[in-house]
Amino acid sequence: MITGFLEQLLARFARWNHRRATVHALRELSDWQLRDIGLTRGEIPTVVEAAFAAKHLAHPTGAPPPSRTRVRPQAPANGGPAVAA
Repeated sequence: MITGFLEQLLARFARWNHRRATVHALRELSDWQLRDIGLTRGEIPTVVEAAFAAKHLAHPTGAPPPSRTRVRPQAPANGGPAVAA
């Protein structure tokens, strides 16, 4: 029970710190760079919160999305048609 609480606490801290660092990085950009990506300084906190909320809803555990690897068809040893592995 305590372990789960500590894990949750650390995950929340990590998310908060990632949001903070993202806001800081965006605030370091010049006005021209922000315009280039379609933002104004006033939009930074709102955009970051919305992005992190969407990411958290998609992956509430904070785990990264599963990797999407392509499955390559493999030819069977007997020379038959290729099948997905």
